Amino acid sequence: MKLSKPLFEKWQAWPILSLLGFIIFLPLLEMPKTVFLLLFYLLAAVAIWKNRAQYQWQSDDTLIVIWMFSGYVVAMFAGLHHKEWVGATAVLKLALFLLVLKNISLGEKLRQILTVIILGSTLVATGDGLWQLYITHQLSALELNSVGHVNHSSIYLGLNFALALAMTLVLKKTDTIPFKVFVIFCLIITAACIVISNSRATILTMAVIAMSFGLIWLKRSKLPLIILTLSISVAAAGLYFEDAKVVQKHVQQTSQGPYLGERQAIWNSSLLVWRHFPWFGLGIKNFSQATTELQTAWLAEEGKVFEEDQYRAYAHVHNLYLSTLAEQGLFGFCITMLVLGRICFLLYKYRPNLNDSDSDWCSWLAALGAIEIVLVNGFLNTTLHTEHGLLSLFLIGVWWSSLEQRIQN
Repeated sequence: MKLSKPLFEKWQAWPILSLLGFIIFLPLLEMPKTVFLLLFYLLAAVAIWKNRAQYQWQSDDTLIVIWMFSGYVVAMFAGLHHKEWVGATAVLKLALFLLVLKNISLGEKLRQILTVIILGSTLVATGDGLWQLYITHQLSALELNSVGHVNHSSIYLGLNFALALAMTLVLKKTDTIPFKVFVIFCLIITAACIVISNSRATILTMAVIAMSFGLIWLKRSKLPLIILTLSISVAAAGLYFEDAKVVQKHVQQTSQGPYLGERQAIWNSSLLVWRHFPWFGLGIKNFSQATTELQTAWLAEEGKVFEEDQYRAYAHVHNLYLSTLAEQGLFGFCITMLVLGRICFLLYKYRPNLNDSDSDWCSWLAALGAIEIVLVNGFLNTTLHTEHGLLSLFLIGVWWSSLEQRIQN
């Protein structure tokens, strides 16, 4: 009699359980997710250390460690002082999460369970957000309770869209009907909620993800690309002709000013900050300290005048690249882009082929969707931020953790 392979090795039990708890509460409740994340760091680090004989330290681990502590170097030389040490800890939290995940090899069945739990927890959080938006009217925009602002929530939903689409593409005839219905329902409801969020950046990124997945899937079938292309075309036409809120929002914000609305003024301010703190920036989470008075003084030093339609003091830059430049300078920017570039290189180098399992395809596509969210959505929003940053690195880390085993096979 053939014995079924266990979901995970005995030494992985406690880290995996803490990880399960974390992803369940990530979009739902603040305190439990924080507790489970800390437990995951601690238990996984101990487990990896006890089983260190089976691991070999790699150059990628060194790169992630450099990223992990880069925020503290930035904090030491920050141009302004406010929350730079809190910001440095935020970078450490993200990088450490990726480092630990990368070094815990997860089996195919466990990967599937984790992804189903992510979709399930997001579905619950989305239901609560829709209830508060349309029934109790406690919210003015769709937000996931423990993710927060609509822009962050839409990015989180975008990551779920990528995951649900990847899982939909690998559905098999042998999968149960309830499982198929669940995955497809999550895909549809997530796409709809992204439109409801009125986030132009995430809607655009969702289209990029759908088209890229369809093109990649041409290796296996042409049908998904045809369906996705028709779906995007019909949805775009419907939004335009029905004068949807997201269309109204774009017209309202750009009809009397720059094409990108207030973002262009904020971006000009971020470049102004970077020019005055080129090497280490003004400190992570310190952009709000670049007040109108300070910007006026900095512009005066350059022989320029502060104009409200050209510059704007704001809490966030709404751009991953300019935010990193302004808050971390060239030092932090180069390290961050090196990490993201390395992930992109590995995704390209170890892209799946026709002989690979559906699980490998699903993990790779989900990781690709995550990096697309980070890089494409990052042009209009500050990605890699707290909850959606952790989810992005989760999808990447789960794929990365199985990469060495796939290479050996």
